[in-house]
Amino acid sequence: MTNSVTFSTGRGGPAVSSGTRQLSAIVARDDSRGAVLIAFEGELTLRSAARARSVITKALAECPVVVIVSLDRVRIAHDGALAVFVAPRWRAGHSPEAPLLLVARPSVASRLRVLNRGVRVHSTLDRALVAARDLREASRWEHLRLDAGPLAASFARSIVGDACAGWEVHDLLHPARTVVSELVNNAVEHGGTPIDVTVTLRRPYLYLVVADGNPELPRLGPVSASDPRAPLAERGRGLQVVEAETHRWGFAVLPQGKAVWAALRLAG
Repeated sequence: MTNSVTFSTGRGGPAVSSGTRQLSAIVARDDSRGAVLIAFEGELTLRSAARARSVITKALAECPVVVIVSLDRVRIAHDGALAVFVAPRWRAGHSPEAPLLLVARPSVASRLRVLNRGVRVHSTLDRALVAARDLREASRWEHLRLDAGPLAASFARSIVGDACAGWEVHDLLHPARTVVSELVNNAVEHGGTPIDVTVTLRRPYLYLVVADGNPELPRLGPVSASDPRAPLAERGRGLQVVEAETHRWGFAVLPQGKAVWAALRLAG
């Protein structure tokens, strides 16, 4: 990833009115390198901060190598609203962790550091891109979009298996293939929409993300037979397998659908 990288852009959903000026976001992706750039513009208030959180959550749910958030064109109406960019707790339970780099002018950067001394703030986008390049070189990322058909799980197993072999994390090859197969099968059965599969290596974890257009959230429950006439046709085993094979897993609500993610810890 270099300063001349080309991002494909799109609006990050509808703008939110925040009084005198709306807060909007343009979301740009470098799909060849797994990077996301979010440029906010307008007024940041306690109300519009909820919208900013939604945009960032969606980006993190895709498990990119790095997310860059630019606040250069944001007017801060309430310092408390800045917590949305520096408080990690709301991210950890709802999406896999990803490095979050901020771009802000010095006056805003100092206010961010009051809230969190460890926040990574850069004065220019160019400097953030240099830092993102270093993070990318230490990570690996692959993405695949699938139709919700009978071969979807097979394709997902192939990309995950090839990634594990190519990245030399052979100890995770079998469990990662098993987990992604279960997640994709669930998406095919309950979603019926195009499926996005992402595999990211960010040591010490390998992350798997399966996103679909069905907003119904997964629930971990007891295994049961779906049909009393076919007692071997069990339901609910998929997430039991995911629970057993992963270090942790979770899901994120997206504007259209959901993303289910799983983290597998590397040995050693």
